Amino acid sequence: MFPNPTTDSFKINDCFIGSKLTIFDAIGREVYLVNNYNGEQILTSELPSGQYLVKVNKSGINHTQKLIVY
Repeated sequence: MFPNPTTDSFKINDCFIGSKLTIFDAIGREVYLVNNYNGEQILTSELPSGQYLVKVNKSGINHTQKLIVY
């Protein structure tokens, strides 16, 4: 996932194309969802500054990483 930290957008590795991508805020609320990630930039400019968790699910396997938006 890059760039991280970010101000307006980020991208994840192309090996996750076709995955479900979910962003959660610091208290666990879902704030963004893509059911079929196609390699596009994920816009974060509408999100308040803070820490988020990005969860990617591909073929039933979850990958989670912290994202910082400032």
